[in-house]
Amino acid sequence: MMETVNLIVYGTLMRGKANSHLCRNATFISLCKIKGTLYKTGWGYPAFVPGGKGVVKAEFVVLPESDWPAIERLEGYPTLYDRRKIGNLSELREEIDDCVAYHRNGVSC
Repeated sequence: MMETVNLIVYGTLMRGKANSHLCRNATFISLCKIKGTLYKTGWGYPAFVPGGKGVVKAEFVVLPESDWPAIERLEGYPTLYDRRKIGNLSELREEIDDCVAYHRNGVSC
């Protein structure tokens, strides 16, 4: 059985965006929404900060664990971005709690 990670992607990792190829082996589950704010960084990718009153549109995917190192390098984990378990609301209005999302270190809402 292949090990997988429930991952919330936003910005350049979403389908059709610049870094979506890093998720080519992922299974798309649904569009979703996560609580937080997405900031423009000016460097061609956004910064997600969880919490606050905002809502960010994202995608819920199931990623093979073997593909995770490439995502970690892109995100600059753990220096630039960290990861945390986060809940989301899928397009089917179903709450999913066991997902990982990357968030920008050193920024708060």
